[in-house]
Amino acid sequence: MDYCSGGSMESVLTKIYKNNQEQERLIILSDDLKIKWVRQISGVLQYLKEKNIIHRDIKPDNILFHTDNENYDHIEDYNVRVCDFGFTKDLAGESSTNTFVGTPVYMPPEILARGKYDHSADIWSLGVSIVQLLIQVDKNHVPDLRKEIHQDSSYINNMCGKLNANITKNVSWNPTLTRLASTCCRLDPKNRPTPQDLLRIIDQYESEQKTPSSPTTDDRPISLSNRTKNPFFNLMTLNFGRSSANIGSTGTPKVGTPTKKTNQPPGTPPSAKKPFCVVS
Repeated sequence: MDYCSGGSMESVLTKIYKNNQEQERLIILSDDLKIKWVRQISGVLQYLKEKNIIHRDIKPDNILFHTDNENYDHIEDYNVRVCDFGFTKDLAGESSTNTFVGTPVYMPPEILARGKYDHSADIWSLGVSIVQLLIQVDKNHVPDLRKEIHQDSSYINNMCGKLNANITKNVSWNPTLTRLASTCCRLDPKNRPTPQDLLRIIDQYESEQKTPSSPTTDDRPISLSNRTKNPFFNLMTLNFGRSSANIGSTGTPKVGTPTKKTNQPPGTPPSAKKPFCVVS
């Protein structure tokens, strides 16, 4: 078994959330890094689905980070390892089950209603995890998506729209991540995507990223001299302004205003890669 020196996604998000609440310098994980992790988790769910297994407890606490880099503070090298298979269910030829297990905040509505469910339950849990990754909060500040989406089916899109309003034209919450989260968190499990559908959405995003984009007219300088005080990150830094946005009833993380950010496709040589985290 791999040694996961990067800890869990929950520990990473908790450190970022506490830093962003308490420090003058804000940390925002890059879209490419988030999408890389979502791709890897989706690949795990695809494998489990092929084996007719439901994980039933997908959440950032159970998503660990492994890296072959000896300097494990290089977060851009983190790769996902899904752990804790204690709640897994082998459907063994059945199409669904109805055991009440999981972590409440990540549970889909059908499990809480003590109804039957299938592999789509893991998709809902992944959707909640993507939202947590999007807004960079710890598990205690994740919105009650079952309640919010029941009241407003466009809740996730609207939430991200409010966050976008606080960010400059050069940096915004990635619409692909928003799409992944909103499609996973559909109340009707029949309308949720399969892991393969998620991988196709990500493939489409990465294909579009390889298409040359028009040059930006924003030539404000980027500072590369500062480093975050957190030794657990190895980052390039950008100058930020500060602003804040409400993201529902349970969390109010703050977002910064980077001066410049460019889009480059995955697979860009290391010397040309954009930072996987940006810090004020």
